[in-house]
Amino acid sequence: KYSYDQPVWLLPEVDGVRIISNTLCEFLHRVPDATVDIFKIGSCTAGAMLVDALEQLEGNDGRAHDTIRAIRESDGDGLQLAIDTCISAAEHEHHVPLQQLLLRAA
Repeated sequence: KYSYDQPVWLLPEVDGVRIISNTLCEFLHRVPDATVDIFKIGSCTAGAMLVDALEQLEGNDGRAHDTIRAIRESDGDGLQLAIDTCISAAEHEHHVPLQQLLLRAA
């Protein structure tokens, strides 16, 4: 539910809705599945584990290698799936630091 203090115009677009008023212009769209897979609270998908492994590695945590090993052992293509998910999420992300995090993880 969204509320605005002034009248707004909704302009449908192919991938979402543009919300325009006298003082703002916003774009509302669905969050891509790859982004949900990685950042959903409690997610244990391969992509989420890969991002977690990167954060562990950057924090000099020895568990990073265990996390990578768990991704590899979970499925034969687990690591490739994790890399593909991170790249897909980065493609749809507009926030540059988050894009960089996802690409470093991949």
